[in-house]
Amino acid sequence: MKHYIYIDKEILNSYISQIYGGILERGKAEKELVEKETQEITTPEERIRATIKGGIPAILNSNIETEYDLKEKSMRGVDNSNTSKEVIEKIYHDNLLDNLIEYINNNEEVINNISDIQYGKYVEFKLPFNFVNHSYLKSISNNDFKKSFEKIMNATNPGNDKTTKDAKFAMELIGNFTTFFDSCFPAKQLIISNNLIIPLDDQFLREKPEMIDFKYGGDIAVIGKVTKDCSRDINVFGLYNREFGKAIEEVRQAMYNLFLPNYKKSFIITPIALYFE
Repeated sequence: MKHYIYIDKEILNSYISQIYGGILERGKAEKELVEKETQEITTPEERIRATIKGGIPAILNSNIETEYDLKEKSMRGVDNSNTSKEVIEKIYHDNLLDNLIEYINNNEEVINNISDIQYGKYVEFKLPFNFVNHSYLKSISNNDFKKSFEKIMNATNPGNDKTTKDAKFAMELIGNFTTFFDSCFPAKQLIISNNLIIPLDDQFLREKPEMIDFKYGGDIAVIGKVTKDCSRDINVFGLYNREFGKAIEEVRQAMYNLFLPNYKKSFIITPIALYFE
Protein backbone atom coordinates (compact mmCIF):
# COMPACT_ATOMS: atom_id res chain seq x y z
CA MET A 1 0.00 0.00 0.00
CA LYS A 2 1.15 3.53 -0.76
CA HIS A 3 1.21 5.98 2.13
CA TYR A 4 1.10 9.43 0.54
CA ILE A 5 2.58 12.30 2.52
CA TYR A 6 2.47 14.82 -0.33
CA ILE A 7 0.22 15.40 -3.34
CA ASP A 8 0.38 18.67 -5.28
CA LYS A 9 -3.33 19.14 -5.97
CA GLU A 10 -2.80 22.16 -8.22
CA ILE A 11 -0.49 20.27 -10.59
CA LEU A 12 -2.72 17.20 -10.41
CA ASN A 13 -5.89 19.13 -11.22
CA SER A 14 -4.14 21.03 -14.02
CA TYR A 15 -2.83 17.85 -15.65
CA ILE A 16 -6.18 16.09 -15.34
CA SER A 17 -7.93 19.12 -16.84
CA GLN A 18 -5.52 19.15 -19.78
CA ILE A 19 -5.91 15.43 -20.35
CA TYR A 20 -9.69 15.55 -20.29
CA GLY A 21 -9.67 18.66 -22.47
CA GLY A 22 -7.48 16.83 -24.94
CA ILE A 23 -9.86 13.90 -24.88
CA LEU A 24 -12.78 16.14 -25.76
CA GLU A 25 -10.83 17.75 -28.63
CA ARG A 26 -9.89 14.32 -29.89
CA GLY A 27 -13.48 13.26 -29.47
CA LYS A 28 -14.59 16.14 -31.67
CA ALA A 29 -12.29 15.03 -34.51
CA GLU A 30 -13.35 11.40 -34.17
CA LYS A 31 -16.98 12.47 -34.05
CA GLU A 32 -16.69 14.15 -37.43
CA LEU A 33 -15.14 11.00 -38.86
CA VAL A 34 -17.86 8.80 -37.39
CA GLU A 35 -20.58 11.11 -38.74
CA LYS A 36 -19.15 10.73 -42.22
CA GLU A 37 -19.19 6.97 -41.95
CA THR A 38 -22.65 6.60 -40.46
CA GLN A 39 -25.79 8.68 -40.02
CA GLU A 40 -27.14 6.65 -37.08
CA ILE A 41 -25.84 9.04 -34.40
CA THR A 42 -28.45 11.65 -33.57
CA THR A 43 -27.88 13.18 -30.09
CA PRO A 44 -24.81 14.92 -28.59
CA GLU A 45 -24.65 12.31 -25.83
CA GLU A 46 -24.54 9.50 -28.37
CA ARG A 47 -21.86 11.30 -30.34
CA ILE A 48 -19.65 11.68 -27.26
CA ARG A 49 -20.14 8.05 -26.27
CA ALA A 50 -19.26 6.94 -29.79
CA THR A 51 -16.13 9.04 -30.01
CA ILE A 52 -14.70 8.07 -26.63
CA LYS A 53 -15.77 4.43 -26.61
CA GLY A 54 -12.52 2.98 -27.91
CA GLY A 55 -10.27 5.89 -28.64
CA ILE A 56 -9.34 7.47 -25.31
CA PRO A 57 -6.01 7.22 -23.46
CA ALA A 58 -5.37 4.69 -20.76
CA ILE A 59 -6.41 7.11 -18.05
CA LEU A 60 -10.03 6.14 -18.68
CA ASN A 61 -11.27 2.62 -18.24
CA SER A 62 -14.86 3.27 -19.22
CA ASN A 63 -15.98 6.88 -19.69
CA ILE A 64 -15.47 10.40 -18.44
CA GLU A 65 -18.43 10.40 -16.11
CA THR A 66 -17.36 7.36 -14.11
CA GLU A 67 -13.72 8.44 -13.85
CA TYR A 68 -14.03 12.15 -13.16
CA ASP A 69 -17.49 13.70 -12.87
CA LEU A 70 -18.82 10.89 -10.70
CA LYS A 71 -16.05 11.39 -8.13
CA GLU A 72 -16.81 15.10 -7.98
CA LYS A 73 -20.53 14.45 -7.62
CA SER A 74 -19.91 12.00 -4.79
CA MET A 75 -17.88 14.64 -2.96
CA ARG A 76 -20.68 17.17 -3.21
CA GLY A 77 -23.18 14.68 -1.88
CA VAL A 78 -21.27 13.79 1.25
CA ASP A 79 -21.98 14.97 4.77
CA ASN A 80 -20.89 18.59 5.22
CA SER A 81 -18.58 17.95 8.17
CA ASN A 82 -14.96 19.01 7.72
CA THR A 83 -13.71 15.52 8.55
CA SER A 84 -15.87 13.87 5.89
CA LYS A 85 -14.85 16.44 3.29
CA GLU A 86 -11.19 15.96 4.10
CA VAL A 87 -11.42 12.18 3.83
CA ILE A 88 -13.36 12.29 0.58
CA GLU A 89 -11.00 14.87 -0.88
CA LYS A 90 -8.02 12.61 -0.14
CA ILE A 91 -9.75 9.63 -1.75
CA TYR A 92 -10.68 11.79 -4.72
CA HIS A 93 -7.12 13.02 -5.32
CA ASP A 94 -5.60 9.58 -4.65
CA ASN A 95 -7.80 8.13 -7.39
CA LEU A 96 -7.05 10.94 -9.81
CA LEU A 97 -3.34 10.50 -9.10
CA ASP A 98 -3.54 6.80 -9.96
CA ASN A 99 -5.17 7.76 -13.26
CA LEU A 100 -2.55 10.41 -13.96
CA ILE A 101 0.33 8.00 -13.25
CA GLU A 102 -1.21 5.46 -15.60
CA TYR A 103 -1.59 8.10 -18.31
CA ILE A 104 2.01 9.36 -17.90
CA ASN A 105 3.42 5.83 -18.00
CA ASN A 106 1.50 5.09 -21.20
CA ASN A 107 2.17 8.39 -22.97
CA GLU A 108 5.46 9.83 -21.68
CA GLU A 109 9.02 8.69 -21.16
CA VAL A 110 9.38 8.01 -17.44
CA ILE A 111 12.79 7.71 -15.77
CA ASN A 112 12.97 5.02 -13.10
CA ASN A 113 16.69 5.21 -12.36
CA ILE A 114 18.37 8.23 -10.76
CA SER A 115 21.51 7.78 -12.86
CA ASP A 116 19.45 8.27 -16.05
CA ILE A 117 17.92 11.57 -15.00
CA GLN A 118 17.36 14.18 -17.73
CA TYR A 119 15.88 17.65 -17.85
CA GLY A 120 12.21 17.77 -18.91
CA LYS A 121 11.50 14.09 -18.17
CA TYR A 122 9.02 12.57 -15.73
CA VAL A 123 10.45 10.49 -12.91
CA GLU A 124 9.21 7.75 -10.62
CA PHE A 125 11.80 6.24 -8.32
CA LYS A 126 12.90 5.90 -4.70
CA LEU A 127 15.61 7.90 -2.98
CA PRO A 128 16.86 8.39 0.60
CA PHE A 129 14.51 10.54 2.67
CA ASN A 130 16.91 13.36 3.52
CA PHE A 131 14.35 15.86 4.75
CA VAL A 132 15.50 19.44 5.43
CA ASN A 133 12.86 20.66 7.85
CA HIS A 134 13.10 24.42 8.14
CA SER A 135 10.25 24.57 10.67
CA TYR A 136 12.22 22.37 13.07
CA LEU A 137 15.38 24.46 12.68
CA LYS A 138 13.46 27.62 13.52
CA SER A 139 11.89 25.98 16.57
CA ILE A 140 15.25 25.10 18.13
CA SER A 141 16.81 28.51 17.53
CA ASN A 142 14.21 30.96 18.86
CA ASN A 143 14.86 32.91 22.05
CA ASP A 144 12.34 31.06 24.21
CA PHE A 145 13.93 27.71 23.35
CA LYS A 146 17.45 29.02 24.03
CA LYS A 147 16.46 30.43 27.45
CA SER A 148 14.70 27.22 28.43
CA PHE A 149 17.63 25.11 27.28
CA GLU A 150 20.12 27.19 29.29
CA LYS A 151 17.98 26.92 32.45
CA ILE A 152 17.66 23.15 32.04
CA MET A 153 21.40 22.76 31.47
CA ASN A 154 22.22 24.87 34.53
CA ALA A 155 19.82 22.85 36.69
CA THR A 156 20.74 19.37 35.47
CA ASN A 157 24.40 19.82 34.61
CA PRO A 158 25.80 22.55 36.90
CA GLY A 159 29.40 23.51 36.43
CA ASN A 160 29.59 22.26 32.84
CA ASP A 161 29.77 25.72 31.33
CA LYS A 162 31.58 24.56 28.20
CA THR A 163 28.75 22.26 27.11
CA THR A 164 26.18 25.01 27.67
CA LYS A 165 28.32 27.54 25.85
CA ASP A 166 28.86 25.22 22.87
CA ALA A 167 25.14 24.47 22.63
CA LYS A 168 24.25 28.18 22.76
CA PHE A 169 26.77 28.89 20.02
CA ALA A 170 25.25 26.12 17.88
CA MET A 171 21.76 27.53 18.38
CA GLU A 172 22.96 31.00 17.39
CA LEU A 173 24.45 29.52 14.23
CA ILE A 174 21.20 27.69 13.43
CA GLY A 175 19.27 30.91 14.02
CA ASN A 176 21.49 32.74 11.53
CA PHE A 177 21.05 29.90 9.08
CA THR A 178 17.25 30.03 9.27
CA THR A 179 17.30 33.81 8.73
CA PHE A 180 19.51 33.28 5.70
CA PHE A 181 17.33 30.39 4.52
CA ASP A 182 14.18 32.56 4.76
CA SER A 183 15.73 35.14 2.47
CA CYS A 184 17.27 32.82 -0.11
CA PHE A 185 15.03 29.78 -0.55
CA PRO A 186 11.35 30.00 -1.55
CA ALA A 187 10.72 26.44 -0.35
CA LYS A 188 10.99 25.99 3.41
CA GLN A 189 11.07 22.19 3.24
CA LEU A 190 13.40 20.29 0.91
CA ILE A 191 14.44 16.74 0.14
CA ILE A 192 18.09 16.64 -0.89
CA SER A 193 19.82 13.51 -2.11
CA ASN A 194 23.11 13.45 -4.00
CA ASN A 195 22.42 15.49 -7.16
CA LEU A 196 18.67 15.93 -6.61
CA ILE A 197 16.83 18.81 -4.96
CA ILE A 198 13.08 18.45 -4.36
CA PRO A 199 11.35 21.60 -3.02
CA LEU A 200 8.09 21.05 -1.16
CA ASP A 201 5.09 23.34 -0.79
CA ASP A 202 3.77 23.11 2.79
CA GLN A 203 0.12 23.39 1.73
CA PHE A 204 0.32 20.02 -0.06
CA LEU A 205 1.89 18.10 2.82
CA ARG A 206 -0.60 15.71 4.41
CA GLU A 207 1.08 15.95 7.80
CA LYS A 208 2.90 18.71 9.63
CA PRO A 209 6.60 18.97 8.65
CA GLU A 210 7.78 18.33 12.22
CA MET A 211 5.66 15.16 12.41
CA ILE A 212 6.97 13.93 9.06
CA ASP A 213 10.54 14.56 10.19
CA PHE A 214 9.92 12.58 13.39
CA LYS A 215 7.90 9.65 11.96
CA TYR A 216 9.55 8.67 8.69
CA GLY A 217 12.89 7.41 7.46
CA GLY A 218 14.43 5.11 4.88
CA ASP A 219 13.58 5.55 1.21
CA ILE A 220 10.74 7.63 -0.19
CA ALA A 221 9.16 7.32 -3.64
CA VAL A 222 8.87 10.46 -5.75
CA ILE A 223 6.66 11.06 -8.78
CA GLY A 224 7.37 14.31 -10.57
CA LYS A 225 9.09 16.11 -13.40
CA VAL A 226 12.66 17.37 -13.79
CA THR A 227 12.13 21.10 -14.21
CA LYS A 228 15.68 22.44 -13.89
CA ASP A 229 19.21 21.42 -14.77
CA CYS A 230 21.25 23.56 -12.38
CA SER A 231 24.38 23.27 -14.52
CA ARG A 232 22.57 25.48 -17.05
CA ASP A 233 21.66 28.11 -14.48
CA ILE A 234 22.04 31.61 -15.95
CA ASN A 235 22.69 34.78 -13.96
CA VAL A 236 20.07 36.99 -15.60
CA PHE A 237 21.15 40.00 -13.55
CA GLY A 238 24.32 40.19 -15.61
CA LEU A 239 22.18 40.93 -18.65
CA TYR A 240 21.18 44.25 -17.07
CA ASN A 241 24.47 45.33 -15.54
CA ARG A 242 27.76 43.45 -15.58
CA GLU A 243 29.01 44.59 -12.15
CA PHE A 244 25.64 44.04 -10.52
CA GLY A 245 25.44 40.59 -12.06
CA LYS A 246 28.94 39.79 -10.79
CA ALA A 247 28.00 40.82 -7.25
CA ILE A 248 24.84 38.70 -7.33
CA GLU A 249 26.80 35.71 -8.62
CA GLU A 250 29.37 36.01 -5.81
CA VAL A 251 26.62 36.02 -3.18
CA ARG A 252 24.87 33.06 -4.80
CA GLN A 253 28.08 31.07 -5.03
CA ALA A 254 28.84 31.71 -1.36
CA MET A 255 25.29 30.65 -0.46
CA TYR A 256 25.46 27.45 -2.51
CA ASN A 257 28.92 26.57 -1.18
CA LEU A 258 27.55 26.78 2.35
CA PHE A 259 24.24 24.96 1.96
CA LEU A 260 24.11 23.28 -1.47
CA PRO A 261 27.71 22.49 -2.44
CA ASN A 262 26.59 20.21 -5.30
CA TYR A 263 24.09 22.73 -6.69
CA LYS A 264 25.78 23.16 -10.09
CA LYS A 265 25.72 19.38 -10.58
CA SER A 266 22.12 19.01 -9.43
CA PHE A 267 18.67 18.67 -10.96
CA ILE A 268 15.52 20.11 -9.42
CA ILE A 269 12.46 17.89 -9.43
CA THR A 270 9.02 19.43 -9.07
CA PRO A 271 7.14 16.72 -7.17
CA ILE A 272 3.60 15.66 -7.99
CA ALA A 273 3.47 13.11 -5.18
CA LEU A 274 5.65 11.55 -2.46
CA TYR A 275 4.87 8.32 -0.68
CA PHE A 276 6.24 5.54 1.50
CA GLU A 277 5.50 1.85 1.01
